[in-house]
Amino acid sequence: MNDTLTVVLYALICAVISYLLGSISFAVIFSKLFAKKDVRDSGSGNAGMTNVLRTIGKIPAVLTLVCDLAKAVVAIQISKYIFSTLPFNETAMVGAYIGGIFVVIGHIFPVFFGFRGGKGVLTCTGVFLVLDWQLCLVCIAIFIVIAFSTGYVSLGSILAMASAPVLTLIVGLTLRADMLLPRTVIWQTVFLVVLAGTSIFMHRENIKRLLSGTENCFKNKKKGEK
Repeated sequence: MNDTLTVVLYALICAVISYLLGSISFAVIFSKLFAKKDVRDSGSGNAGMTNVLRTIGKIPAVLTLVCDLAKAVVAIQISKYIFSTLPFNETAMVGAYIGGIFVVIGHIFPVFFGFRGGKGVLTCTGVFLVLDWQLCLVCIAIFIVIAFSTGYVSLGSILAMASAPVLTLIVGLTLRADMLLPRTVIWQTVFLVVLAGTSIFMHRENIKRLLSGTENCFKNKKKGEK
C-alpha cells in the first residue's frame, strides 16, 4: 500500500471512530436514566448540558458536561496516536484535526439517536482543551464572564467559541512566535474557525432570539421566582 492510500485509510479510521464516539449523546442517556424521558422532548429540545440542567437536574447535567468533554478528549487522543504511527513529520496533528471535526459532527448529528444531537459547545471545548489548554481556559473565562453578567448562556457560548480562533492566531503569531511555525498557527486557526463556525451555526436560532430580545435569560427567571 502506497503512502497516499495509507494516509486516506488512517483518516477514514479516525473519522469513523471519532464520529461514533461523538454520536454517544450523554444528554439523552442521562435524561433517560434519571428522569425516564428524552431531554430533546423538553425545554429547548436541545441534547446538551444546559437543557439537561434546566429540565432534568444538576447531577445529570454535571455528568453530561464531564462525558461530553471526555469523549472529545478520547477521540483526539486516539486519532493523534493512529496518525503518530505514520513515518511523516507533524502527522499526529492531522489526526487531531480529523478527530476533532468528526467527534463534533457526531455530537451534532448522532447516528445512534436519530441524528438529533446538541450544538457542540462542550465537545468543541474538549477538542480545544487538548489542542491548547491555556487558551481554552481563557475562552472558558470569557464564557463565564459573559454568561453570568448578561444572563444569556447562549451568548457566552457564542462569544467564547468565536474567540478561540482569534486568540489562537494573535497569540500564536506574537507571544508564541519563537515556539511555533507560522503555518502551524494558521492551520490550527483554520481548524478552529471550522469548528467554532459549525457550533455557532447551530446557535442560529439563539442568535435570532438574542436579536429579537426573546432569548431565555436565567437572570429573569431568578427574578420571577422571588
